[in-house]
Amino acid sequence: MENVQPSVLLEHIDQLLKENKINDADLKRIVKQTLDEKNLAPLADLIFLKYKALAAGTSIGCPKSNLKDLNLSFTNLKEACSEIETDLRIILVRRKELIGKDKETGSPRMARGKIAGVTTFRLVRAHIIHVNPDCVRCNDDRILKGQPPCYVINLNTEFALYCGLNFIKKTYSTIPKEIRAELVYTLTKRHMNQETLGIIFDTLQYMA
Repeated sequence: MENVQPSVLLEHIDQLLKENKINDADLKRIVKQTLDEKNLAPLADLIFLKYKALAAGTSIGCPKSNLKDLNLSFTNLKEACSEIETDLRIILVRRKELIGKDKETGSPRMARGKIAGVTTFRLVRAHIIHVNPDCVRCNDDRILKGQPPCYVINLNTEFALYCGLNFIKKTYSTIPKEIRAELVYTLTKRHMNQETLGIIFDTLQYMA
């Protein structure tokens, strides 16, 4: 269906109407779903570019290594962005009229915290940043010495939070350090779903 021209789709719909195989309610649902997906389509590309920019512009602050020594899988990043788009489409279908509407366009207006939660959840679980063997050995030595893990170990999680926070117009540095640490720990060591993350981002959005 991806390569079908709009004019062909319109012909199909017109034929269904002529054959009374589709009614006004069905047509309205099809149009609404098409508009919803049109509004969601740019999100995946925006998230991909945001993450890529973070990877290109972040210094890991390590005298032994730098970001160029890490392996970033843009294939995995692309897959994660695709899953984000799919999750958001499912929410639109499942929630239907329970989601608020934009006053000007009449399109669903999903809470920004919900979008942030889905974005962070999928990016955290994607294996995007791969640590090189030297970093692994260095981090193991730190842990054996009783030191905290190296910053780079949690880099994928922090980038995911950066991308999520972008939707609620917050920056990572404006979130209290204790909350950042708890979020990183929970996302890496415990289970947290999109729904819970959405509530957390909604709360962070209205923090002073």
